[in-house]
Amino acid sequence: MAYYTPINVYRKRTINQITQPPPPTRRSTRQKFGILLGVPILAILGTMINFLFLNLNELGFGIGAGMEEESMLSDFRKITAKARTSQQQRRQSTVKGQVVQAEVPMILSSSSNVNDQIKRDWCEQVAKARADLSPFLRIHYPCEKLQPAISAVVCMLTDGAAEGKDSKFFFTARDYINGVMTLGASLQGNIDPTQTHQLLLLRDGFELQPDDRIRLASVGWVIGTAPNFPLAKEYVPRFPRYKTTYTKITAIGLGEYRCVMLMDADTLVIGNIQEIMKCNVFQHPNNRVAGTIDWYQKHWHLFNTGSILWKPSGKEMDRVFNLTKDTTFMKKYSSDQDFLNHVYPERLNNTLNSEIVTMDTTESRRDNSPLIPHEFAMQGSVVPMSWDYNAQTHAEVENMDFWKAHRDTVRILHFTEKKGWRCERRFDDPPPLKEMPNPCLKEIPLCFCREAHLYWKLFDLAETIANETLALAKG
Repeated sequence: MAYYTPINVYRKRTINQITQPPPPTRRSTRQKFGILLGVPILAILGTMINFLFLNLNELGFGIGAGMEEESMLSDFRKITAKARTSQQQRRQSTVKGQVVQAEVPMILSSSSNVNDQIKRDWCEQVAKARADLSPFLRIHYPCEKLQPAISAVVCMLTDGAAEGKDSKFFFTARDYINGVMTLGASLQGNIDPTQTHQLLLLRDGFELQPDDRIRLASVGWVIGTAPNFPLAKEYVPRFPRYKTTYTKITAIGLGEYRCVMLMDADTLVIGNIQEIMKCNVFQHPNNRVAGTIDWYQKHWHLFNTGSILWKPSGKEMDRVFNLTKDTTFMKKYSSDQDFLNHVYPERLNNTLNSEIVTMDTTESRRDNSPLIPHEFAMQGSVVPMSWDYNAQTHAEVENMDFWKAHRDTVRILHFTEKKGWRCERRFDDPPPLKEMPNPCLKEIPLCFCREAHLYWKLFDLAETIANETLALAKG
């Protein structure tokens, strides 16, 4: 394609002059030589300028690249516009009613040889970053469909009860899929897709129907697989919900990224998280993970892994795995969270934890930093991440004063005591905290579900996008 710039016009005029040269003289010979040398240089510069202007967005310098959007993206028009763009790509990949590779997101452009090379380079970077990681611990996703990124939001589906076989504490696969759908919709506009990938990883053996693949892709997920974490039988947790969740630990091995935000299906993004996904939180060589302290049995104890930022490393992944073979360390931990809090034991100290939490204020966290500026804790393996990035909803009942003081700045909600999908379906804003039932018992629908209106609004939005995408794919 020709691009008509002043440089190209100059090139055409200069070439005409060369085709009709004046009588040769010593001076004109020098001019001719200069022209012959200069024209190709100008042409190359013109091509480069054209490329840069046409690809600024893809290179990360376009209008709006990295712009902060402080409010949750609940604007239907913005998300449905993304859905329509994604639908067009999926329709092109539909063969005889079956969608091929529906999980490929529309953050790519395959029309350019340069982009193709960039994507090949990303696969090479992935392979290089995983070179020191044991093959049986490697995660797989379609790297050839992605442009390079510095970070990733990762969610994993590891198991789920069959329909009708769920219980109060063990949920169906459909519950988890719906949770991931809602999480995916909540991420739109709150991450920068040119810098942060959005990966949904299925544990080996987890079955996902073709329609669900289309639905999940419609809200931005790139679908891959995570390995079964090889855990000796005597160490498998007793609680059914946690029997397969050690697989989530394999996110540590995603060494191609500078950081990885691992989020459970019961979390929801309600504010912009682009800043933390720039991966600037790990400033000390000891740092391995950024985690929020858990409000656990009315104490600040452990770091909660429902939303956690990893500094990934193949070597660290192998080290953590080898601890499961160390009989002096390993035991039947209650969950992967319990296990990780013994791998990185700094949040077992409740006195230190309380000291850290008192510093989790907007005044102490200058420039709204995602980290709590506790000097000692910042130098450890577990960087103290603010409550804003893992606001556990049971605290709305069990620690109401703390919840009220921090609610306005929350960016990630974590439905802990009651999952969003187990809360009453409603869309109206909840009553003020002072008007909540007291005591607020689990049997009361609103208790532990005060934020559920956000879940259901985003779930309905995700369903609208998914249904449109399915209709187009099957049309």
